[in-house]
Amino acid sequence: MPGVLRDQGTPPAGCPLPYPRPPAPLPSLKRRKAAQKTRGLPKPRRLPSPATLQIAPADPGQLREQLVYCIEELRLRWSWVALIPARIGVHSAVDSAALLLCQAHQYHALGQFHGPSLHRALRGYSRTLNMLRRAVATPTTALLDSTLATVALVALFETIIKHCPGTQAENVFSHWTGIEAILCARTGREYCSELTRSIVYTMYDCMFGVPVSLGRPSPFEGGQWACVKPAAVDILPEDNQALQQSSLYTSIVSPRLIQYTRQIRQGQTDPDHMRRTPPPPHPSHQERDPEDSITGPFGFDFDSLLQYRAAILYWSFHLGVINVYFALSSLIPADLLQSLPHVDSVRQNQTRWMANLIMSWAYARRQGSFAQTDLAQGCLVLWQALKGRESFKGKSQEAWRRWLLPKMMLPLTGWVSGQVERGEEVDVASEMLAGGPLEGFMRSTAVKQQSDGASWGDKS
Repeated sequence: MPGVLRDQGTPPAGCPLPYPRPPAPLPSLKRRKAAQKTRGLPKPRRLPSPATLQIAPADPGQLREQLVYCIEELRLRWSWVALIPARIGVHSAVDSAALLLCQAHQYHALGQFHGPSLHRALRGYSRTLNMLRRAVATPTTALLDSTLATVALVALFETIIKHCPGTQAENVFSHWTGIEAILCARTGREYCSELTRSIVYTMYDCMFGVPVSLGRPSPFEGGQWACVKPAAVDILPEDNQALQQSSLYTSIVSPRLIQYTRQIRQGQTDPDHMRRTPPPPHPSHQERDPEDSITGPFGFDFDSLLQYRAAILYWSFHLGVINVYFALSSLIPADLLQSLPHVDSVRQNQTRWMANLIMSWAYARRQGSFAQTDLAQGCLVLWQALKGRESFKGKSQEAWRRWLLPKMMLPLTGWVSGQVERGEEVDVASEMLAGGPLEGFMRSTAVKQQSDGASWGDKS
């Protein structure tokens, strides 16, 4: 009817032709200005939606693709996890554990681990643990690489989601103890696959931290692991390979050295026993100190996380041995000091490695939490090395300790009871690494780890 306006949103009744839609409204002035500012700039890469993580374990192609993406996003390309995609589709337990890692990445990157996503992940977690139980209980599969990879993936999953409802952080201790049990039960070179060697070079807590905290030798001492070569030796530079081997060897033999130092400091020395104890075998390669220079406020920029980790572990463990040397030098009679290396040269190496650890923090901060965890051990021995110095590189000891304390606390969040904020507690922990008393939060955490991992097969 002329002069009557109709609702343009719906066609009139009985209209045989498609009714024309009104034109789309023009964007607001605010949106137009925002579009002009971002014109020509690259679009930001968006993280995948939670729907992309709903992968059935029966589809190895999709699972492998998603796992590769998670490895890249979590910056694990230089770790043992990078060897898992090639094993997808071979063992169902490994596939199920790899799916868990993809779901853990959803929590880590998107912060959406709740509701249906949480229930789906916990169901997969329970299914994977049942598969792992059967593999551990079967003698023919208990020591295989597939079982080792499954335990390691489950432990990594629990590490990432340790604060998630329905999970317990203590389960990580159980499964890392299980990895230690599998490795120590293996004999013969037939078990030294690329995956095994890559995992061995991440076991520094079981090789060094827990034995030192409990006052025992390393469980890996006396076996084949002290001289095993790192993974991918064909493509590793020789200096990187030497650094990794030296760090592994030092981490395995140091707990016994610290144990003997503690006995000397506490007056429990048995000279006859120490004379009867044969020295540990020397590594099969020559150790070379990395050439570096003190560059003041500048920091190191490593070519890769693999190079960073090799250097950090080398400096940390060797600086720990130097700390033990100075603790012993204050107890040994003066006439016996003549046979020890010159104190000035040892002090020079100590200064250089302290500076190297300090200059590596900027790179670790850019790489995220996993890289910062590797540097935490170095910060603890650096704390001990500062004990006998009033100042270092123009800054007071107190200033350096204020700088170190928050950096050591980052990897400890969620693992120790309460927040370790006082320097006195770190003094106790660093002193223990130089043969001091067995006490403090590291000791209590190691005891808890041993108790939680005593029956790891039942818990898994």
